Amino acid sequence: MLFRSGGVLLGAGTFLLSAAAFLAFGGSEPSAEVRALSERIVGLVRERPWWVSAALVSLLPAVAEESLFRGWALAALAGKNATAARTAAAVTAQAGLFALAHLLPERMPATFLLGLVAGTLRIATGSLLPSIACHAAHNAVPLVLVALAGDAAASAPEPLAAAEGTAAGLA
Repeated sequence: MLFRSGGVLLGAGTFLLSAAAFLAFGGSEPSAEVRALSERIVGLVRERPWWVSAALVSLLPAVAEESLFRGWALAALAGKNATAARTAAAVTAQAGLFALAHLLPERMPATFLLGLVAGTLRIATGSLLPSIACHAAHNAVPLVLVALAGDAAASAPEPLAAAEGTAAGLA
């Protein structure tokens, strides 16, 4: 239970750190691709029941991607009886593959960091559950932010709208 709770905190914290870094270093204007993704996520949150949004944006991707990257890929890259160096290389490699699979260059640092954190959780605990909790929490943060912003985001000044779009696009 402690590792799952820690996974949730690490996932949410990783998202917030990545979003802050993007806004600080990447500018306040996301690319057209990220803006389109953000608009789809915001629309999903505002047009569907909360549990549908949570399942589609947070839970299902977390289970599927963690099974693939921290389950299969990490085990395949580390091999049986892996040394500490090979395990570290495997965690780094699967995080890189995870980042590349998300396709958008401005999302790659955030997804690489999430991959490192989730891979380290997987190795430290021997279980996928903390990694799934971490990933689900990471993906849930923009849902919570959009839900909290509510109708205020529609009439907000451009910087707030850009921040909301950036937050949704980093999911």
